[in-house]
Amino acid sequence: MQLGVIADDFTGATDIASFL
Repeated sequence: MQLGVIADDFTGATDIASFL
């Protein structure tokens, strides 16, 4: 989720991996 990316890079990375 984009909010996760803004909140924490680690959370964002996990969201991106899940998105892929």
